[in-house]
Amino acid sequence: MQACGPVDDGCGGSLDCGACPEVEQVKISPTGNQVLQVGAELQLDAVATATDGSQTFCEFGWSSGDPTIARVTTDGTVSGLEAGITDIRVECRGATDRVRVYVNDSGLSAALTDPASLAMWFRADVGLNFSGGASVEEWEDLSGNGSIVANDSFSRHPRRVNGAINDKPALQFTGNQELRTTASHAALDEATIFVVAKNTEATHRGQILSNCNDGGNNQLRFDGSADGLYFYGQENGLDEAVTVGSPTTDYSVVTVTLSNSQLRVRQNAQDQASVSVSANGTWNFGQIGARCSSEHLEGEVAEILAYSRVLGDTELGEVEAYLMTRYGL
Repeated sequence: MQACGPVDDGCGGSLDCGACPEVEQVKISPTGNQVLQVGAELQLDAVATATDGSQTFCEFGWSSGDPTIARVTTDGTVSGLEAGITDIRVECRGATDRVRVYVNDSGLSAALTDPASLAMWFRADVGLNFSGGASVEEWEDLSGNGSIVANDSFSRHPRRVNGAINDKPALQFTGNQELRTTASHAALDEATIFVVAKNTEATHRGQILSNCNDGGNNQLRFDGSADGLYFYGQENGLDEAVTVGSPTTDYSVVTVTLSNSQLRVRQNAQDQASVSVSANGTWNFGQIGARCSSEHLEGEVAEILAYSRVLGDTELGEVEAYLMTRYGL
Protein backbone atom coordinates (compact mmCIF):
# COMPACT_ATOMS: atom_id res chain seq x y z
CA MET A 1 0.00 0.00 0.00
CA GLN A 2 1.29 3.47 -0.86
CA ALA A 3 2.83 5.26 2.12
CA CYS A 4 1.84 8.77 3.12
CA GLY A 5 3.91 11.58 4.60
CA PRO A 6 7.73 11.73 4.29
CA VAL A 7 9.27 8.44 3.16
CA ASP A 8 12.82 7.32 2.37
CA ASP A 9 13.59 7.82 -1.33
CA GLY A 10 16.28 5.12 -1.24
CA CYS A 11 19.02 7.63 -2.06
CA GLY A 12 19.64 9.17 1.33
CA GLY A 13 16.83 11.69 0.99
CA SER A 14 13.07 11.68 1.42
CA LEU A 15 9.94 12.18 -0.59
CA ASP A 16 6.68 13.65 0.65
CA CYS A 17 3.80 11.47 -0.52
CA GLY A 18 1.17 13.82 0.82
CA ALA A 19 -0.77 14.27 4.02
CA CYS A 20 -1.83 11.13 5.85
CA PRO A 21 -5.63 10.81 5.86
CA GLU A 22 -7.52 10.62 9.13
CA VAL A 23 -7.96 7.04 10.33
CA GLU A 24 -11.51 6.13 11.27
CA GLN A 25 -10.84 2.64 12.57
CA VAL A 26 -8.22 -0.06 12.96
CA LYS A 27 -9.16 -3.75 12.92
CA ILE A 28 -7.08 -6.69 14.12
CA SER A 29 -7.31 -10.09 12.47
CA PRO A 30 -8.00 -12.77 13.44
CA THR A 31 -10.83 -11.21 15.41
CA GLY A 32 -12.19 -12.27 18.78
CA ASN A 33 -10.56 -13.89 21.79
CA GLN A 34 -7.37 -15.86 21.14
CA VAL A 35 -6.11 -18.94 23.03
CA LEU A 36 -2.38 -19.58 23.20
CA GLN A 37 -0.10 -22.09 24.91
CA VAL A 38 3.03 -20.96 26.73
CA GLY A 39 5.88 -21.13 24.22
CA ALA A 40 3.61 -20.83 21.19
CA GLU A 41 3.24 -17.88 18.82
CA LEU A 42 0.27 -16.19 17.20
CA GLN A 43 0.43 -13.84 14.21
CA LEU A 44 -1.88 -10.82 14.35
CA ASP A 45 -2.43 -8.43 11.46
CA ALA A 46 -4.13 -5.05 11.32
CA VAL A 47 -5.88 -2.96 8.68
CA ALA A 48 -6.55 0.78 8.93
CA THR A 49 -9.57 2.40 7.27
CA ALA A 50 -9.72 6.11 6.45
CA THR A 51 -12.81 8.27 6.92
CA ASP A 52 -13.67 7.87 3.22
CA GLY A 53 -13.82 4.08 3.65
CA SER A 54 -10.57 3.30 1.87
CA GLN A 55 -7.69 1.38 3.39
CA THR A 56 -4.77 3.59 4.31
CA PHE A 57 -1.12 3.08 5.17
CA CYS A 58 -0.24 2.97 8.87
CA GLU A 59 2.86 2.42 10.93
CA PHE A 60 1.09 0.29 13.51
CA GLY A 61 2.11 0.42 17.13
CA TRP A 62 1.60 -2.88 18.96
CA SER A 63 1.58 -3.26 22.75
CA SER A 64 0.71 -5.84 25.41
CA GLY A 65 -1.31 -5.09 28.52
CA ASP A 66 0.99 -7.43 30.46
CA PRO A 67 4.25 -8.33 28.70
CA THR A 68 5.01 -10.96 31.35
CA ILE A 69 2.01 -12.98 30.07
CA ALA A 70 2.24 -12.30 26.33
CA ARG A 71 4.80 -10.31 24.36
CA VAL A 72 4.08 -8.71 20.98
CA THR A 73 6.64 -7.58 18.40
CA THR A 74 6.45 -4.64 16.00
CA ASP A 75 5.00 -6.89 13.28
CA GLY A 76 2.18 -8.25 15.49
CA THR A 77 3.73 -11.58 16.47
CA VAL A 78 2.43 -12.60 19.91
CA SER A 79 4.38 -15.02 22.13
CA GLY A 80 2.84 -16.76 25.15
CA LEU A 81 5.16 -16.46 28.16
CA GLU A 82 3.18 -17.52 31.23
CA ALA A 83 -0.38 -18.47 32.15
CA GLY A 84 -2.71 -15.51 32.32
CA ILE A 85 -5.09 -13.20 30.48
CA THR A 86 -4.16 -9.94 28.83
CA ASP A 87 -5.02 -7.63 25.92
CA ILE A 88 -2.94 -7.05 22.81
CA ARG A 89 -3.52 -3.54 21.46
CA VAL A 90 -2.74 -1.87 18.15
CA GLU A 91 -2.77 1.88 17.44
CA CYS A 92 -2.49 4.11 14.40
CA ARG A 93 -2.99 7.87 14.37
CA GLY A 94 -5.41 7.82 17.31
CA ALA A 95 -7.45 4.78 16.24
CA THR A 96 -7.09 1.59 18.29
CA ASP A 97 -8.25 -2.01 18.46
CA ARG A 98 -7.50 -4.87 20.82
CA VAL A 99 -7.95 -8.60 21.27
CA ARG A 100 -8.09 -10.63 24.47
CA VAL A 101 -5.39 -13.31 24.71
CA TYR A 102 -5.71 -16.32 27.02
CA VAL A 103 -2.38 -18.02 27.69
CA ASN A 104 -2.26 -21.42 29.39
CA ASP A 105 0.60 -23.67 30.46
CA SER A 106 -1.39 -26.92 30.67
CA GLY A 107 0.33 -28.75 27.83
CA LEU A 108 -3.08 -30.15 26.86
CA SER A 109 -3.69 -30.99 23.21
CA ALA A 110 -5.33 -28.40 20.99
CA ALA A 111 -8.65 -30.28 20.96
CA LEU A 112 -8.82 -30.00 24.75
CA THR A 113 -8.16 -26.25 24.83
CA ASP A 114 -10.44 -25.40 21.91
CA PRO A 115 -13.08 -22.94 23.19
CA ALA A 116 -15.60 -24.57 20.86
CA SER A 117 -15.84 -27.45 23.35
CA LEU A 118 -14.10 -26.14 26.49
CA ALA A 119 -16.99 -24.07 27.81
CA MET A 120 -15.44 -22.89 31.09
CA TRP A 121 -11.98 -23.03 32.65
CA PHE A 122 -11.51 -21.38 36.03
CA ARG A 123 -8.09 -21.55 37.67
CA ALA A 124 -7.25 -19.88 40.96
CA ASP A 125 -3.96 -18.41 39.77
CA VAL A 126 -5.29 -16.43 36.79
CA GLY A 127 -8.14 -14.08 35.90
CA LEU A 128 -8.76 -12.74 39.41
CA ASN A 129 -9.82 -9.21 40.30
CA PHE A 130 -9.54 -8.44 44.00
CA SER A 131 -11.85 -6.26 46.07
CA GLY A 132 -9.33 -5.80 48.86
CA GLY A 133 -6.55 -7.98 50.19
CA ALA A 134 -7.15 -11.56 49.07
CA SER A 135 -10.92 -11.18 48.55
CA VAL A 136 -11.96 -12.08 45.00
CA GLU A 137 -14.64 -9.90 43.42
CA GLU A 138 -14.39 -11.32 39.91
CA TRP A 139 -13.03 -14.52 38.34
CA GLU A 140 -12.50 -14.66 34.56
CA ASP A 141 -12.26 -18.04 32.92
CA LEU A 142 -9.25 -19.14 30.87
CA SER A 143 -11.13 -20.90 28.06
CA GLY A 144 -11.38 -17.90 25.76
CA ASN A 145 -15.18 -17.87 25.90
CA GLY A 146 -15.21 -14.77 28.07
CA SER A 147 -17.15 -16.21 31.01
CA ILE A 148 -16.85 -14.21 34.22
CA VAL A 149 -18.26 -15.01 37.65
CA ALA A 150 -18.51 -12.16 40.12
CA ASN A 151 -20.41 -10.70 43.05
CA ASP A 152 -21.06 -7.06 43.93
CA SER A 153 -21.31 -7.74 47.66
CA PHE A 154 -17.98 -7.72 49.51
CA SER A 155 -19.27 -10.15 52.15
CA ARG A 156 -19.91 -12.72 49.38
CA HIS A 157 -16.37 -12.67 48.03
CA PRO A 158 -14.27 -15.83 48.47
CA ARG A 159 -10.63 -15.43 49.41
CA ARG A 160 -7.64 -16.67 47.51
CA VAL A 161 -5.41 -18.86 49.65
CA ASN A 162 -1.85 -19.08 48.34
CA GLY A 163 -0.13 -22.45 48.58
CA ALA A 164 -3.40 -24.24 49.33
CA ILE A 165 -2.41 -27.39 47.43
CA ASN A 166 1.03 -28.31 46.06
CA ASP A 167 2.13 -24.65 46.28
CA LYS A 168 -0.81 -23.66 44.06
CA PRO A 169 -3.58 -21.26 45.16
CA ALA A 170 -7.26 -22.01 45.65
CA LEU A 171 -10.39 -19.99 46.34
CA GLN A 172 -11.70 -20.48 49.86
CA PHE A 173 -15.43 -20.52 50.58
CA THR A 174 -16.44 -20.43 54.26
CA GLY A 175 -20.22 -20.82 54.10
CA ASN A 176 -21.30 -17.39 52.88
CA GLN A 177 -19.48 -16.77 49.59
CA GLU A 178 -20.63 -17.19 46.00
CA LEU A 179 -19.81 -16.03 42.49
CA ARG A 180 -22.31 -15.86 39.62
CA THR A 181 -21.94 -15.41 35.88
CA THR A 182 -22.22 -11.81 34.75
CA ALA A 183 -23.35 -12.78 31.25
CA SER A 184 -24.64 -16.03 29.77
CA HIS A 185 -24.10 -19.19 31.78
CA ALA A 186 -22.67 -22.44 30.46
CA ALA A 187 -25.48 -24.30 28.70
CA LEU A 188 -24.45 -27.87 27.92
CA ASP A 189 -26.43 -30.60 26.16
CA GLU A 190 -23.71 -33.07 27.15
CA ALA A 191 -20.93 -32.41 29.61
CA THR A 192 -17.59 -33.45 31.02
CA ILE A 193 -16.65 -31.59 34.18
CA PHE A 194 -13.38 -31.67 36.10
CA VAL A 195 -13.10 -30.13 39.56
CA VAL A 196 -10.11 -29.88 41.89
CA ALA A 197 -11.68 -29.14 45.27
CA LYS A 198 -12.19 -30.22 48.85
CA ASN A 199 -14.99 -29.96 51.38
CA THR A 200 -13.65 -28.65 54.70
CA GLU A 201 -16.89 -29.41 56.57
CA ALA A 202 -17.85 -33.03 55.96
CA THR A 203 -21.32 -32.70 57.52
CA HIS A 204 -22.30 -29.70 55.41
CA ARG A 205 -24.03 -29.66 52.01
CA GLY A 206 -22.10 -27.29 49.78
CA GLN A 207 -22.47 -26.43 46.11
CA ILE A 208 -19.48 -26.50 43.78
CA LEU A 209 -21.27 -25.72 40.49
CA SER A 210 -24.95 -24.91 40.18
CA ASN A 211 -27.46 -22.48 38.76
CA CYS A 212 -30.39 -20.52 40.12
CA ASN A 213 -33.50 -21.74 38.29
CA ASP A 214 -32.29 -20.43 34.93
CA GLY A 215 -33.31 -23.48 32.95
CA GLY A 216 -33.04 -26.52 35.20
CA ASN A 217 -32.09 -27.30 38.78
CA ASN A 218 -28.55 -28.48 38.08
CA GLN A 219 -26.09 -29.10 40.89
CA LEU A 220 -22.66 -30.58 41.44
CA ARG A 221 -22.24 -30.54 45.19
CA PHE A 222 -20.66 -32.08 48.25
CA ASP A 223 -23.33 -33.66 50.39
CA GLY A 224 -22.66 -33.89 54.10
CA SER A 225 -25.34 -36.45 54.89
CA ALA A 226 -23.51 -39.11 52.88
CA ASP A 227 -20.01 -37.60 53.04
CA GLY A 228 -20.00 -37.89 49.27
CA LEU A 229 -20.60 -36.15 46.00
CA TYR A 230 -23.98 -35.57 44.37
CA PHE A 231 -24.82 -34.67 40.80
CA TYR A 232 -28.40 -33.46 40.56
CA GLY A 233 -30.70 -32.51 37.70
CA GLN A 234 -34.23 -32.19 38.97
CA GLU A 235 -35.63 -30.58 35.84
CA ASN A 236 -33.57 -32.74 33.47
CA GLY A 237 -35.22 -36.00 34.47
CA LEU A 238 -32.20 -37.11 36.52
CA ASP A 239 -32.56 -38.28 40.11
CA GLU A 240 -29.79 -37.77 42.64
CA ALA A 241 -26.69 -39.88 42.05
CA VAL A 242 -23.96 -40.23 44.64
CA THR A 243 -20.43 -41.52 44.76
CA VAL A 244 -18.44 -41.98 47.93
CA GLY A 245 -14.72 -42.06 47.30
CA SER A 246 -11.99 -40.88 49.63
CA PRO A 247 -13.14 -38.49 52.38
CA THR A 248 -14.34 -35.24 50.87
CA THR A 249 -12.26 -33.24 53.34
CA ASP A 250 -9.21 -34.17 51.22
CA TYR A 251 -8.43 -32.52 47.91
CA SER A 252 -9.22 -34.68 44.90
CA VAL A 253 -9.80 -34.49 41.16
CA VAL A 254 -13.49 -35.18 40.54
CA THR A 255 -14.53 -36.03 36.98
CA VAL A 256 -18.16 -36.18 35.84
CA THR A 257 -19.31 -37.16 32.35
CA LEU A 258 -22.95 -36.84 31.47
CA SER A 259 -24.88 -37.80 28.36
CA ASN A 260 -28.60 -38.31 27.95
CA SER A 261 -28.14 -41.96 28.85
CA GLN A 262 -25.19 -42.27 31.23
CA LEU A 263 -23.73 -40.55 34.27
CA ARG A 264 -20.15 -41.48 35.12
CA VAL A 265 -18.17 -40.21 38.10
CA ARG A 266 -14.44 -40.62 38.70
CA GLN A 267 -12.21 -39.53 41.55
CA ASN A 268 -8.44 -39.20 41.17
CA ALA A 269 -8.64 -41.00 37.80
CA GLN A 270 -10.49 -43.99 39.29
CA ASP A 271 -14.07 -44.91 38.37
CA GLN A 272 -16.49 -44.54 41.29
CA ALA A 273 -19.90 -44.88 39.66
CA SER A 274 -21.48 -45.35 36.26
CA VAL A 275 -25.25 -45.39 36.07
CA SER A 276 -27.79 -45.41 33.27
CA VAL A 277 -29.97 -42.32 33.28
CA SER A 278 -32.75 -40.85 31.22
CA ALA A 279 -31.84 -37.19 31.22
CA ASN A 280 -33.08 -34.50 28.90
CA GLY A 281 -32.70 -30.82 28.20
CA THR A 282 -29.78 -28.45 28.64
CA TRP A 283 -27.51 -28.45 31.67
CA ASN A 284 -26.93 -24.93 32.98
CA PHE A 285 -24.12 -23.87 35.29
CA GLY A 286 -23.75 -20.24 36.24
CA GLN A 287 -22.81 -20.18 39.90
CA ILE A 288 -19.83 -21.28 41.99
CA GLY A 289 -20.05 -21.85 45.74
CA ALA A 290 -23.82 -21.77 46.26
CA ARG A 291 -27.21 -22.37 44.68
CA CYS A 292 -29.15 -19.11 44.57
CA SER A 293 -28.36 -17.81 48.07
CA SER A 294 -28.28 -21.09 49.95
CA GLU A 295 -26.25 -24.29 50.37
CA HIS A 296 -23.01 -22.32 50.44
CA LEU A 297 -19.81 -24.27 50.06
CA GLU A 298 -17.47 -24.69 52.99
CA GLY A 299 -14.38 -25.72 51.13
CA GLU A 300 -11.79 -24.76 48.55
CA VAL A 301 -11.77 -24.80 44.75
CA ALA A 302 -8.48 -24.76 42.84
CA GLU A 303 -9.63 -25.45 39.27
CA ILE A 304 -12.75 -26.17 37.19
CA LEU A 305 -12.95 -27.27 33.56
CA ALA A 306 -16.30 -27.87 31.85
CA TYR A 307 -16.60 -29.29 28.33
CA SER A 308 -19.71 -29.28 26.17
CA ARG A 309 -19.18 -32.88 25.09
CA VAL A 310 -18.45 -36.29 26.58
CA LEU A 311 -14.71 -36.90 26.45
CA GLY A 312 -13.40 -40.35 25.59
CA ASP A 313 -11.14 -42.30 27.91
CA THR A 314 -7.91 -41.08 26.28
CA GLU A 315 -8.94 -37.44 26.64
CA LEU A 316 -10.19 -38.03 30.19
CA GLY A 317 -6.82 -39.49 31.06
CA GLU A 318 -4.97 -36.54 29.53
CA VAL A 319 -6.88 -33.93 31.52
CA GLU A 320 -6.76 -35.96 34.73
CA ALA A 321 -3.00 -36.46 34.35
CA TYR A 322 -2.53 -32.70 33.89
CA LEU A 323 -4.58 -31.94 37.02
CA MET A 324 -3.08 -34.65 39.22
CA THR A 325 0.45 -33.64 38.25
CA ARG A 326 -0.23 -29.95 38.74
CA TYR A 327 -1.74 -30.46 42.19
CA GLY A 328 0.45 -33.33 43.37
CA LEU A 329 -2.38 -35.84 43.73
